[in-house]
Amino acid sequence: MPGRNEAPGSGWQLGRARSRAWILAVVVVLSLSACTQETTLFSPGQGLDSTPGTTVQRFGLSARVRSAAEDPVGMALGWTGGVPDALTVLEAGKGTRDSARTDATGLVRYTDLLPDQYRLSVFRLLDDAERAASGVSDALALAGGTGFAPLAEDDSLVVELRAGRRGSLVIREYNSWIPFFAGTVGDYPFAFYVEIHNNSDSTIYLDGTLFGEGYGAAYDYPNSPCSTYEIFIDPDGVWAWYIYRFPGSGRDHPLAPGERTIVATDAIDHGQIVPGGPDLSGAEFEFIGGGDVDNPNAANMIPVGPRDVTVFGHGFVSTNLAVVPFLADPLDVDTLPLRALPNRSDLPLRRVPRGALRDVGPLVKLVSTNTFPFCARIVHPTIDEGELRWSGGTDPTDPLAPQRRILTTFAGDRPVLQRTGAAVRDFTPRSRTPFRLP
Repeated sequence: MPGRNEAPGSGWQLGRARSRAWILAVVVVLSLSACTQETTLFSPGQGLDSTPGTTVQRFGLSARVRSAAEDPVGMALGWTGGVPDALTVLEAGKGTRDSARTDATGLVRYTDLLPDQYRLSVFRLLDDAERAASGVSDALALAGGTGFAPLAEDDSLVVELRAGRRGSLVIREYNSWIPFFAGTVGDYPFAFYVEIHNNSDSTIYLDGTLFGEGYGAAYDYPNSPCSTYEIFIDPDGVWAWYIYRFPGSGRDHPLAPGERTIVATDAIDHGQIVPGGPDLSGAEFEFIGGGDVDNPNAANMIPVGPRDVTVFGHGFVSTNLAVVPFLADPLDVDTLPLRALPNRSDLPLRRVPRGALRDVGPLVKLVSTNTFPFCARIVHPTIDEGELRWSGGTDPTDPLAPQRRILTTFAGDRPVLQRTGAAVRDFTPRSRTPFRLP
């Protein structure tokens, strides 16, 4: 398997010293450039707020909130020029937050802001009349945001919103490769898990559903350039190298509306092995290897190809910098198109067709020690408009995991998660919260 920070074919090891250096090298890097909306800056002047003995600079931030031109819901409602009465939430890097609503023209202004890194999130819930007028029955709201951007002068930006559609099964949290390091234990990657959420309003039976991870090229290595892998950025589907089927004969594994389930590498309490490890002993499903403990209360996922990965005898562990986790309808995987990675006949991939995909969440880890250019994208924009690029944090006992944002809640506080077709909008890195929403 290609390593975390290596070109395909160069090999990898789980070494204690190397892992420690890798962990310490990871820094949080969140950039406005990872977002898809247009941003315009201007400098009308800086305000000074004087108090006895100090002078503190304060600034203003204005945002024009509009529907994306290609979004059918916003177009139908006439909101491409501005979205009225949208809730905006401004979060500062130091932890403070404020909120305000857009006016009738889609404009919102924040004043008296200190220099800091800011994230602006925008949400507009649709009422029954607006949903009917949009002609899109499963549209619940418009959503968008900027990611973190520095504020050191008066700024203005444009935020484009897209309709969030409920969908059915969605990936709620993906705790991909951040290895723990604890004394004599060394590298410990076995706390991987994926949490799956029923976003619909009816019970879904997981039996036969496919979970997999598609391949993504992260960095433009000299011996393995991004152009080599452009063939896998395919509008017709996701090229996957790991695919697993949920067990069951049809109605064995129901998931009620708003409920979540976890698939873990090892369904055990990892905190008993490494400090800060998550307790996954209650996971309903697990990947099984030839040398790990089989939790009898967790149903085993069924590998259906094209490869089944085991790490030191344990089941599937997500280990790459660029990954494309997905959920798909039941399929006969052996009938899907097959293609190998360039110069790696031992790494075959199957293409899961776009029409069978229920959810896709392309995710890319940023590593500060890697100096090679980054590949432009890892999936075709018809599959997902933009991956979330994130770092796992510097504390190996409390890593961040990409989590899907909450779009709204229904009666009984049943959450509906955001699904706009762009991971950069739908996911945000947070501390792990398996089995519960943050």
